[in-house]
Amino acid sequence: MNSRSVSKQAIEDSVDYCTVCDSLFRWQGGIQGIDKVSDSTKIFPFAECHTNRFYDLIWVPKGDILRFKDSVGQDSLHGLYDKAEKNNLKDFDCYSFVIPKTKPKPQKGDCDCEGDDFDYVFPSNVKVFKRSDNGWLLVKAKNIKTFEELGRLKLNTIFHIE
Repeated sequence: MNSRSVSKQAIEDSVDYCTVCDSLFRWQGGIQGIDKVSDSTKIFPFAECHTNRFYDLIWVPKGDILRFKDSVGQDSLHGLYDKAEKNNLKDFDCYSFVIPKTKPKPQKGDCDCEGDDFDYVFPSNVKVFKRSDNGWLLVKAKNIKTFEELGRLKLNTIFHIE
């Protein structure tokens, strides 16, 4: 596939993932579903949409993420992200992971469930977009079979590992 068809595909499939959601839920945390064997899984700003669309967002510092995180302590990261959110994290790279989600079926009896939780649908073809100056560009699409594979896809994407 030539770059022209990729650009056309990205433009046709792209939306503004930061604004299109009816109810974007944001938090700071780590990538779930992967072993926490390194500092690379620690704190990032996240968001998810499961109302009118289904996707997850991750914002990461531009440039060398590990060097950036090493230069800023964990407490300072929280403060940095809080300040950046006031500017809508515009100085950060943002990735969207488009994956279907479904509301879990109510369970009988005692349940320590949160009412707004949604489950990912597996297997799914996950489309990954990256925010650019001109919109959202399709970075990759990958068939994902498990929650762990989704976590690995997120980690590999933000650290530019193929």
